[in-house]
Amino acid sequence: MAYRGRAIAYASALWAAAVAPLVAQAAPGAAPKGVEEPRARGFQRILWMHGGPAPSAELFAAVRQLGFDAVQVSGGAPTQLPGQYGLRYYHDQLCGKGVLELRAAQYEPLVAAYSRDRNAAVLQRPNCLSSLDTLTGLIETARVRLDTTLPTHPLAISLGDEISITRHANPLDLCVAPDSLRGFRKFLEARYGTVERLNQAWGTDFDVFARVLPFSADAIRQRELGGARLPRNLAPWAAHREFMDGELARVVWCLTEQVKRRAGGLPCGLTGLQQPSAYGGHDFARLLPNLTLFEAYDHGAARDLAMCLAPPEALQLATLFAPKSGEPPQLVLARLADMVAHGIWGVVVWSSGEVFRADRRPSTFGGAVAKAFRELARPAAAFAGARLRRGPVWIVESQPSVRAWWML
Repeated sequence: MAYRGRAIAYASALWAAAVAPLVAQAAPGAAPKGVEEPRARGFQRILWMHGGPAPSAELFAAVRQLGFDAVQVSGGAPTQLPGQYGLRYYHDQLCGKGVLELRAAQYEPLVAAYSRDRNAAVLQRPNCLSSLDTLTGLIETARVRLDTTLPTHPLAISLGDEISITRHANPLDLCVAPDSLRGFRKFLEARYGTVERLNQAWGTDFDVFARVLPFSADAIRQRELGGARLPRNLAPWAAHREFMDGELARVVWCLTEQVKRRAGGLPCGLTGLQQPSAYGGHDFARLLPNLTLFEAYDHGAARDLAMCLAPPEALQLATLFAPKSGEPPQLVLARLADMVAHGIWGVVVWSSGEVFRADRRPSTFGGAVAKAFRELARPAAAFAGARLRRGPVWIVESQPSVRAWWML
């Protein structure tokens, strides 16, 4: 534990020294006058604009008629439109796609290349998270989009949606790009002090830190699994996953600090978080502490875990999807009621293409959403942003145990 603490402290200090000038340059001085606003009160009903009828005055009137009071604006899209029609908005994916969230066109060729001959040298993440060039690019993108969005008063900002080291929680041993390896070796040197201690802990024979390489899942399985006994030592693989989790968390920390300097108390965070896994970087204990807005997909107990690890003042969003084929429409009310009971600040309904028909009339799902909004109006207003009083039962969760479980 002492090694782990020193390594984390060293890595945090190293990144803080490197990124502080970048954040200051991107967000000089205090927040612009008139930008900071109090958090929106009450329960937020947000429609995700994707598919369906083209945006128009008639469509936005239909959106309001169903009970929505906001929509989402993504990436670099214009932010003025919702306000022209009496709606507010939350700015999703401020940093866009392709860096915090890899696109399929970026990720799938990596999987194919590695699958051909299992050569770990190809496992280099596009837009390496350890690269200052990557961080500088993200900061600049955020700066430009904050300049546009803050004057139009968003409800909240999501830096990214479904962000990941890989893609979602898919397993791939990213990243061994040069910048990542340099950071990883410094991380190990801070943890172990000498290469001899590292070799003792890992069961390896590296001569210097400069030649240390992480083990892929394939390599550690070849060494540790296949017999009748449980593996004795997963450290050469697990340490790399821990390091990469930290790299994603530090990039997110830097970006949230930038928004705080520009917009003060405007809720800012991440949406579409996957459940904790060995891959993806979804270590809630590291990702959530600096966020004031979050959404964790409700897989297993992931939502409740996120609520326990996020700051008490952080606001929670949840996405409401249409029932699958064969499921009763009453599920819409039940699912929204469950969200309200968990004290969420707002629901994001997916999507305009599911809620409206081509003629802008509500679909069956859209009608069920409107009915649920009406029936839950009073409890939703009362419980929005509430803090749950937890029971006396404790469940211990740790990211190292998540990694070990995945490997076994």
